Amino acid sequence: MSNETRPQSIDISSILSPLIEFAVVYVMMRVMMKMFPSAIAPNASYVPATKQVEVSSKYVPSELVENPDWSNRWYTYQQTELESLAKSMENRSLGVKIEAAGDICRELLGHQYNPSGAYITDKLNIIDRETSATKHKDKLSAQDDELQTRAINGYANLEFVSRLGVQAKALVMTIIRQDNPNIGPIVRSMRVQMTEDKRFTVK
Repeated sequence: MSNETRPQSIDISSILSPLIEFAVVYVMMRVMMKMFPSAIAPNASYVPATKQVEVSSKYVPSELVENPDWSNRWYTYQQTELESLAKSMENRSLGVKIEAAGDICRELLGHQYNPSGAYITDKLNIIDRETSATKHKDKLSAQDDELQTRAINGYANLEFVSRLGVQAKALVMTIIRQDNPNIGPIVRSMRVQMTEDKRFTVK
């Protein structure tokens, strides 16, 4: 019998496995650096995830501007306690106007930076259209009369800081009370204010 020692076989997988793992980690790191630069480089410019820049309107923010009306408390209150009141009204013309004005309030309350100028403008257009078709105060049903009272009391609670926010609250209260002659002037004043408000930049 021969005493010659046979060379041991080399396990290729034991060599390739660490190399494959290193390659996978390297590729993942490269992907992460492209997708989340601030996670790798803390000093890189950072845009908050809550910011959504509106690009479908002439009101296009040129930079992030803090929204003084931002309030999670009042945003949630409007959405959960007040939004359904307008939707439940039998008088749909009044309900649509209250809903549109309420949407403006919610838009101003719901963004830490730059509320959408396009969204607010669309809602003002709806209010203009519905108001032009309604010249007189409508007689409300018993159900709508109750909803009107709840809406007045509810929207009176909202708090705004900016001039536009105060105007938005005045608008929804004026609509709820069916003070139709004063709706148009408030809408026009808000349109002018939006051109002067730093949260909105006219393109």
